[in-house]
Amino acid sequence: MNVSCDTLSGCPGRYCGRLSNGDGMCQSLCRACPLGHQITTLNDICTPCNQDADLRDYMFFVFMVLLTLSGHLVILAVEAIKGLKTRLSIIITACSCIMECIIAAILTLLLFEPYGDVVIKSCGAKQVSDFYPIFYNPIPDFVHELNCVSEVVHPLYSFVFVFLGFSLLFLVLFRGVASYLMRWCFRKKLINRASIFYSLIWIPFVVLFHAIFAGLIYFSFDYLSLIAGTIVFAIISVVAQKETEESSYHHDEVKFKFAFKLWKNPLYLSFGVMCTLFTMTGILSLTDEIDSNTLRLQLLPVAITPFVTFPLLSTFANPDHYLTAWGSRPRGYNGPLS
Repeated sequence: MNVSCDTLSGCPGRYCGRLSNGDGMCQSLCRACPLGHQITTLNDICTPCNQDADLRDYMFFVFMVLLTLSGHLVILAVEAIKGLKTRLSIIITACSCIMECIIAAILTLLLFEPYGDVVIKSCGAKQVSDFYPIFYNPIPDFVHELNCVSEVVHPLYSFVFVFLGFSLLFLVLFRGVASYLMRWCFRKKLINRASIFYSLIWIPFVVLFHAIFAGLIYFSFDYLSLIAGTIVFAIISVVAQKETEESSYHHDEVKFKFAFKLWKNPLYLSFGVMCTLFTMTGILSLTDEIDSNTLRLQLLPVAITPFVTFPLLSTFANPDHYLTAWGSRPRGYNGPLS
């Protein structure tokens, strides 16, 4: 039944609305808003989301892409540590992981309105509960529940699932074809099937993680990006330094040798780039409220701070200097104390 929108009162619940015919007439029945609509009026009328997605929405999507890619690289690193992969296999698999995520991300953005454009429309998210409308269905008569479940934050919830679906498809396609071609060209198995199997498990895990914690992630991913980028880079730097422990600890002229090792090893290089991208994502999302693009560009160099500070400060973290000062012998040193 259609009545004048001005004569209607608000709908029960937080996410129930009415559909408008566009001529000042609305349906009297309260229900869930259609996909791509949100409640913006006092009469709880569902209106289309015509605003372009803001920077934070894009950075949230980039964060989920980087999270997915990071899982693939961690699996690749574990396989490399076990000695199950050659250098060529690592490079091929790492390139495949990157291409899978990039192509999946681009196709995902092109599939949302406006179709064929990476600039998408977004309803935005104002609070964590916007991601979980299923928990806010009203019960007007205290007996029957009024179903008002819809994607209130469209497409912030759904485009991650679409991306992960494409990632799963391209994982099977790219790595399956790459594994076959490498075995046909080099007459040996270069891509270990275990890494493909673990990656097939990783993507459903990310799907479950996003389905449950999407709201919490959206309002905290900027801080998580900064923390993750710094900690992961510290870990890979320590690992790289440990591999050059003798030279970096006992020869000051090569104390930066491990820093060059970060760029020589394809896994270390990939993780270093990932840490930088995570940090940039956090910085850009935190500066979403700033209107000055110049200030954003001035803050981006902060993302490379770990690359500069860790080599400079690593010498002070050498325990051998303090052991010598306290009268103890450094590790592996049997000579006289200076």
